[in-house]
Amino acid sequence: MSQTQDDDDIDDGSDVLSADEFRIAVTQLLLTTAPTLASGQILDVRRRLVTFAKSHGWIGD
Repeated sequence: MSQTQDDDDIDDGSDVLSADEFRIAVTQLLLTTAPTLASGQILDVRRRLVTFAKSHGWIGD
C-alpha cells in the first residue's frame, strides 16, 4: 500500500464543517474569548477566517 493510500485510510475523527457551521463556531468562540469585540469586528474577523479556511480546503460549501 502506498503512503497516499495509507493517509486516505486514516480516520482522525475530524469532520469537514460547512461554511455556515464554521461561521457559527467561530462566532461562538469569538464571543466567549473576546466579549469586548464590537459586532463589526466580529463580522470582519469571521469573514476573513471563512475565506482563509475555504482557501485551505478546511470547510465545505
